[in-house]
Parts: sequence; structure tokens; C-alpha cells
Amino acid sequence: VAYITQRFSSLMALFYTLSVCFYIQARLKGQWRLALPSLLLCLLMGLLAIMSKEEAISLPLMIFTVELFFFSDSKAFFVRASFLRFAVGFFIFFLVFLKLWHSNVLNFWRIFVVRIPSESHDGDILTLWTYLLTQIKVLVTFLRLTLWPFPQNLDYDYPMAHSIVETGILLRCVLIGLVGFAAIRLRKILPAASFGILWFFITFSANLVPRANVIWEHKLYLMSFGIFLFLIVLLNHSIRSFRIFALFCAWVILLSAIATTERLQVWKNSLSLWQNTSVQSPNKARVSSNLARAYEIQGDFDKAETYYKQGASLAPLNPSPLVSLGNFYFNLGDCVKAIPVYEKAIKFNTKNYIASLYLGECYGINGNYAKAISVITNGLYETGFNPQLVAWRAGMYIKMQQYNKAMEDFSLIFKKHPGDVNAFIGLADMYQSQGYYFKASSFLDQAVEANPNDERAYLTRGMYEYYRNNKVKAKEDITKAFAINPENPNVYYAFKKLKF
Repeated sequence: VAYITQRFSSLMALFYTLSVCFYIQARLKGQWRLALPSLLLCLLMGLLAIMSKEEAISLPLMIFTVELFFFSDSKAFFVRASFLRFAVGFFIFFLVFLKLWHSNVLNFWRIFVVRIPSESHDGDILTLWTYLLTQIKVLVTFLRLTLWPFPQNLDYDYPMAHSIVETGILLRCVLIGLVGFAAIRLRKILPAASFGILWFFITFSANLVPRANVIWEHKLYLMSFGIFLFLIVLLNHSIRSFRIFALFCAWVILLSAIATTERLQVWKNSLSLWQNTSVQSPNKARVSSNLARAYEIQGDFDKAETYYKQGASLAPLNPSPLVSLGNFYFNLGDCVKAIPVYEKAIKFNTKNYIASLYLGECYGINGNYAKAISVITNGLYETGFNPQLVAWRAGMYIKMQQYNKAMEDFSLIFKKHPGDVNAFIGLADMYQSQGYYFKASSFLDQAVEANPNDERAYLTRGMYEYYRNNKVKAKEDITKAFAINPENPNVYYAFKKLKF
């Protein structure tokens, strides 16, 4: 997967579905004594779902729907009342746990005043109203993708809707209304099919909380179960012959397997993935920057520069593509080109600490340490305390041989962030510059011990050992850094340059 959140979503979908299944299993047992183990498993799976991803917030509503949809027999009133009490308790416990686990999820008041720069279409500013209108479009897109998943797109360029009277919005509202009407009509005839439609709508409801990205295909991991349930029940009802039904299902599975194999060719590496995404979203800055990064990793710097520049031109007021372009020049060692790009990024967003950090480093490389310290200090003023910025300022003091000021910065970092990798690396650099190689090596060892999953610790120690002619140790550390994060350009270049 391209984004780790996709794995969160798949786990959440698994636990969410299991929670509903265990509730149904408990309900079918009827008696509380027999149902208790299944109810406990229902609760456990629900907690695992919400711990995986907050989109499981609709689970209590789904439990209520199952109870009212399938177990509304008035003859079992007392049993149903008991299970409804469990559902109410589940709902309250679920909300409390959600509040504690995702502390900002339930700040509902914020959604009425929120104005979010859209990351799904450059230049859009999402309000609650425009976001909800856009979700009408998204809902229909999800329906289409479930029934006909072509073409697929990792990163949509999805403009927001502005008014409900837009032709596309009105037509989509009519379509959604027809689907809802079908669910009502099927309630008595095919309750499971009707429930499948409700599943789709209920699980989609988590998307109604405004966020910067209005659409991701991995949201369908959970929602699509409802549509598949609807289709299977409908087909089973329509096709009387079990043999024909089984053959039809086998044919669908075979076609899906072939389509999956073809899609895997797109996902074979980052370059093919972002090339495909660029075809789907050619005017999106984030896609251009990611494609540029893929070319950079492949060593095709001319194409990388072209797409980095394209990303910056597609979103001229967004500092992120500018920072990516500046980082590209910085990694090539071209600070002359990098400096004006970083300055432009800071002009658009003074709180972008990455731009401040690398701009200061560029001035430091050019020998203008006072200017570097000024830029980094100003970045700290704008962004608040940041250990990486403080460590890099300390690095400038080291180059100016102002070791006392450097130690003050390192002490400040350790006071607020004990074990910070930037401080350990900076201290190693300081002692190495003074000829205290044993102390430098000791701090690099501490950096690795305190941060065993941080590639920067291994990379720095590996390069230190390399220049001390300890090639075996250097290879071990840099290979470890590459295994942790091959996408880090410094790690990648070291790994390739030193031919490990």
C-alpha cells in the first residue's frame, strides 16, 4: 500500500464486521447466559476496530440497526429490551473510549466553523456546507467504484461542490434517493439485501466529518461489504438454480482476480504507481511532486526536476510543492537554486519548519552562519519549539566554534525530548569537530540505542565509521538504515553511492 492508513482501514473493516457478526451470533442464542461470550467478543472486536481507525464510530449505530432490523419480534419483547440495553451501554462505552483514544474526534463544535484547505483539489477551501455537498458526489463515486472499479485512482483531483442546485449534485441526490427507496421496498421482501444498502450508508456516515482529503478509495474496504451483500442476496433470489448461481459467482471471482493482477502491475513500484496516478490526476500538485520523487529515486534527475517544478506551478500558493523542489536542489548540493525556493515557501507559510531548517542549512553551507542562525531562530519563533530546528541551530554554533551556545541548545532539547536523535547526532558532530572521536562514537551509539527504528541514527553512525575506514561496520549500519526507510534521500544516496 502507498499509505499506512490503508492498512489501518483494512484492519478496522475486519474488526468492525466481526463485531457485528458476534452481535448477531449472540442475538440468535437468545438467552443472556449463552450469549455473553459472543457479546464480550462483540465488544472486544469493536474496541479493536476503533483503535485501528476512528471511522468505526458508526459501529454502535450499526448494532442498533441490526437489532431493530432483524430482531423486532414483539413476542420477544423482554429479550429484545435486554439486548437493546446492551446496545445502549455499548454505545456509551464506545463513545467514552473513542474520546479517550482519539481525543479530538468528538470536538463536534469545530465542524461548524471549520475552513480547511482541500488536499483533494488545489485551491479549494472547504466549509462544512461545501464539504457535505461534495460528499454527495463522493457517495455516488463510491457506488460506481463498488459496481465497476475502473479506473482506480490513488490520489483523486476532486473539486468541491459549491451549491446544491448544481446539475451534477441534483442528479446524484435523485440517484441516492432511488437507492434509499429500493432499501425501503426490499425491507419486507429481502431484508438482508435491504440491510446491505443500509450498511453502505451507515458506514459512509463517518465520512461526514470534514477533513482535508474528501475521497480515498480505501474507505470502500468497509462500505463495499454492504453492496456485495445486497448483490449476493439479490442474485441468489433471482437465480433459482444453485448451479448457475455458483457458476456466475465463480466467473465474477475469476474476472476480479484478473483485474487485481492487472492492477498489481501498476503497484509494482513507486514510479509505475505515480505515473498511473498522474494520468488520472494530471493537474494535481501532490501527484506531480510524488512522481518527481519517484523519478529522483530512480536517478532520473531531469524528469524529477520537471515534475517538481510542475507541482510548484500547479499550486503556487501551497508551500509544500515548493519545499519538495527546494529539497531536491538541496540533495543535489545546489544551494544557489534551493535558497530562493525555500524563501518563497516561507513567504507563503512562515510556520513551515522544514523550509526554515533547510534554508538555514543552505546559508550555513555557504559559510553565512549568522544568517543561518537568524533564519532558524525565526523559524522557531514562528513554529514553536522544534527539536530538529534547535539541533540544526546548535550545528551552526558548532561551525562557529561557539560550543557553549551549542551545549545550551542540546540541553534544551534533552530537557523537553529526552533521547532525541537530533541532539545525539549534534553532540557527536561537536565532539568529532574537536577531535574527541571516542566521545563522538559514544553519542552515536546512544542515538541508535535510544532510537532503534530511526534510520538517521544508523546512517550517521554508518557514515562516521565509513570515514574512519571501518567499512564492515559502515555497511552494517547503512544497510540497516536503508531497510528502515529506503525513501529517505540521504539514506538512498549513501546506500547507492557507497555501493552497499
